[in-house]
Parts: sequence; structure tokens; C-alpha cells
Amino acid sequence: MKIGKYIFLLIWEIIALLLYFDTQMFALSVANTTTGRQYGCYTILELLIGVKEPSSIRGIQEILSIVFILLGIILFSLFLITDIKKRKLKKARQL
Repeated sequence: MKIGKYIFLLIWEIIALLLYFDTQMFALSVANTTTGRQYGCYTILELLIGVKEPSSIRGIQEILSIVFILLGIILFSLFLITDIKKRKLKKARQL
């Protein structure tokens, strides 16, 4: 059993969960006249991109994060099933 793929999936799930929770938090930002940013709630992704007013990125980010979470769960299940099958085959060959 290779542990690397499970560590990758753990990091994948943590990032997906952080993106999802970021869409659920509504921290109100004040208007910033130097950058031209409007008053409103911004996600971390919107702040990284540098949008000037709240946009529909929040909805897209939420949908994609849910897809990433589900994909991580499916991949974890597939990896686990294949590892269990490999272990059973290895035991059967030893007998």
C-alpha cells in the first residue's frame, strides 16, 4: 500500500473543504478607495483575483468545492478497494 496517494487525497480534501467553508463565511469588507474595491462580502478567491465588487464567483466556487469533495471521497473509496483487493491477492498467493 502506497501512502502517497492517501496523503495527496487528504491535501485535496482539506483544500476542497477550505474552499467550501470560504463560500459560507460572509465577512463584510469596507470600501477601499485606494484599490477601488466596493463595500461587500468577498471570498478569498475573489480577493486573490482582485475583483472590485462581489461577483458570482462565490456560487461557482461553492459548486466546484462540492464536486471536489465528492470526487475526493470517490477516489478514496476506489483506492481503498484496490488496496484491499491487492492485499487479498497477495495473501492468496502466499497460501
